[in-house]
Amino acid sequence: MSFRLPRARESFMSQSADQPGSDHNASAAEPPAPLSPSEGLPEVTPPSTGFLMQLFVYPLAIVCAIALVVVLVRWVSTTGSNPYDYVEALERGGPERWKAAYSLAMAMASTDETIKNDAQLAARLALVLDRELDQRYDDKDKKTESIHLRMYLCQALGEFRVDDPLPALLRAASEQLADDEVAARCTAIGAIARLAVNLREIDPIDSPEVIEEVLKASRDKETAVVRTAAVALGSLGGPRAIERLKELTSFDHHPSVRYNATVKLAGLGQAASIDVLLEMLDLQNDAMMTIDSIGEDGEAKPLDEEKYPLLIEQLQDNARTVILLNALRAAKQLAQKNASVDRTPLIEAIEKIAAADLRGQLPRDKADAIHDEAAEVLAELKKK
Repeated sequence: MSFRLPRARESFMSQSADQPGSDHNASAAEPPAPLSPSEGLPEVTPPSTGFLMQLFVYPLAIVCAIALVVVLVRWVSTTGSNPYDYVEALERGGPERWKAAYSLAMAMASTDETIKNDAQLAARLALVLDRELDQRYDDKDKKTESIHLRMYLCQALGEFRVDDPLPALLRAASEQLADDEVAARCTAIGAIARLAVNLREIDPIDSPEVIEEVLKASRDKETAVVRTAAVALGSLGGPRAIERLKELTSFDHHPSVRYNATVKLAGLGQAASIDVLLEMLDLQNDAMMTIDSIGEDGEAKPLDEEKYPLLIEQLQDNARTVILLNALRAAKQLAQKNASVDRTPLIEAIEKIAAADLRGQLPRDKADAIHDEAAEVLAELKKK
C-alpha cells in the first residue's frame, strides 16, 4: 500500500534539498507552489443521522434504561409492603414472624378505611394471634420473640373498625402465664381501648364480657395493667366504667393510674376529675419524678440517678411535659362536655402556667408547646 504525502510536506522536503550542502543546483530549484487555506485539511461534511444517533439518542436510551431498572428494583423491593401481604406471611409461619407483625402494625396505623373495615382480614389475623397464644416455649429467645409477635399482632388488630378481633384480644388480655408477659397483656388491653374508640360511632362495644374483663384488669396486682385498664375503661364508657374510674382517681400506688383515670373521666364530662386535674396542673407537682425501669423479673425499679443522670433528667422533662399537656387538654374536654362544671379553679391554675417562665424549667420546645396549649385552653374555658 502506498501513501501520498500532502503537498505541504512535499514542498518542505523539496525546499530542504535545495539548501546549502545539497547536490542540487540552488539556482535550478523551482519556488514552492502557494497553498490554499483548505489544502492539507480533511474534507468537511455534514453530520450523518447515524452519527447524531450515537451522540445523542443512544446515550439518552442508556440513561432511560438505567432509570427503568432502578424503578423496577424499587417496585420489587416494596412488593409485599401492604397489610394483605404481611398477613399472608404471618399465616405461612417461619422464623422472625414478629418482624412481619411489626411492619403490619405500622402499616395498619396509616392504611385506608377499606382495609380497616375488612372483616375477613381481621378474622384471619385474629386466628394467627389465637394460634400463637396456644404455643408454649421453653427456649428463652423463642419466648421473647413470641411476646413481641403477640404485642404487634394486638396493635394491628386494634386498628380495625370491625369487632371481629375482640375474642382474640380478650383472650390475649386475660392470659398471663409468666411475669415477662405483662407487656403483651397490656398491649392487648390497649388494643381493646383503641378498637372501642374506632367503633364508638359505628357500633359501640357493649359486650358484658368485654367490660368484665377490663374491670378485672383494673384490679390487677400489676400497676402497668391497671394503668392500661383505666384507658380502656374510658374508651368503653358506660356507668360501670365511670364508677371504676372515679375509684381509680384515689389510686395511691402510682400517680400514672390516677392521671389516666382522671383524663378519661374529664373526656366523659365528669366533674369528679377536677381535683386530680388541679394536681396535674400544679407546676410544683413532683409525683412523676421517679423514673422506673422494668427488670428481667418484670418488676419496676427506680433508675440509678448517679449512673444515668442525663437520661433521668430527659425522662423527667418528658414526663412533666406529658402530664401538663394531658391535663390541659382534659380540662378543655371537660368544659366542652359539661357546660355546668365550675371552671374557676381550672382557669386559675392554667393562668399560673401561662404566666410562668417555663423555659427556665424545661427545654424550649416543650415549654413553648405548653404555653401555646395553655393559651388555647384558657380561651375555651373563658367562653360564656
